Amino acid sequence: MRNFMQRRPGRVSGLVLFALAIGTAAAGSSSAAQGSTLWASPNGSGTACTAPAPCSLAYAVTNAPAGGTVRALGGTYHGGVVISTPLTLHGSGNSILDASTSANGVGILVNASNSEVDHFTVENAKFEGILVRPPSPGSTVSNVRIDHNAVLNNDTGYAAQTDGECHPNGEIPGDCGEGLHLWSATNSRVDHNEVSGNAGGILLTDEFGPNTGNEIDHNTSSNNIHDCGITLASHTSNGVFDNTVDHNVADGNGTAGEGAGILIAGAGPGTRASGNVISHNEASGNGLAGITIHEHAPSNLNDNVLDHNDLRNNNLTGDPDFNVSVTTDILVGSAANAITGTVISHNELSDAQIGIWTHNAPSSLDHNVFSNVGTPVVSS
Repeated sequence: MRNFMQRRPGRVSGLVLFALAIGTAAAGSSSAAQGSTLWASPNGSGTACTAPAPCSLAYAVTNAPAGGTVRALGGTYHGGVVISTPLTLHGSGNSILDASTSANGVGILVNASNSEVDHFTVENAKFEGILVRPPSPGSTVSNVRIDHNAVLNNDTGYAAQTDGECHPNGEIPGDCGEGLHLWSATNSRVDHNEVSGNAGGILLTDEFGPNTGNEIDHNTSSNNIHDCGITLASHTSNGVFDNTVDHNVADGNGTAGEGAGILIAGAGPGTRASGNVISHNEASGNGLAGITIHEHAPSNLNDNVLDHNDLRNNNLTGDPDFNVSVTTDILVGSAANAITGTVISHNELSDAQIGIWTHNAPSSLDHNVFSNVGTPVVSS
């Protein structure tokens, strides 16, 4: 609770204290500072933040108590919000955030651990629609849940590639951070979201610290035509490791650029994207292979598990990094040190000229099923 009145030290009579208590209780019935649930609407104003008298979304998010809930009534909100206190941001009805005028280029920025964002449509952000990121290098953000949202048509700054993450930085491409981005988040969950029409879909990176222990499940990340549907990309030595990507749909990504259905990659020497589990996903019609692992410099992309995935008709634009120009469902390739410990098992691969293509990547292949595949396995 914020203290709106400050008093000098001194004695106060019991009658005065009683009167102050009555007055505070009465004010609390219409004050955002008093309740754990705050209500917002597109035309909201004032400080009551109740269902009959909602406030603005920005005011509600800024003034919600730790552990509180902000309920956004249906309608279109404008700008962006920053969650810096643990809270639940819940869309009630058709709650749309048009982030085209967001000051930081992000629709919803989550800096606080133990937060949740659900049932929102976030669109038209210059950079990410939803970004989960620690407030500064060396800090952490964990136990965040992003669920049942629609993240649509963000990364509008991608075409110009002039600032922010849209601008390439060394080995890191100008991908704008993609539609939904976990930046050095840990033990968090992204589930049941629709991520479509962005430059890229769902991205996990490690700029401020490790990205580990996250669950990416039951999302549809499709038609993000410039980049991948789901990307686990290490940009530093912090690492993207021990994450689970399961029961997602990743179709039609990267068809206007170089994008896989699901990609594991390291941006440069000393990076690490290892020990991740990619299972029970469906990927078809992507620009690169349905599941792709790329290593271009000495790094650690070892011990990833690819199992029980359904992959069809991928690598439509071809993979120029490894000169694979025909349709391919799984591609694991290294131009540096060997990728070891990859498990590729119980996948169903179909409608491709090559089922599994590996280069400098000895892998365990077991119980994969090939249907209408010209060459099941190519290994070099």
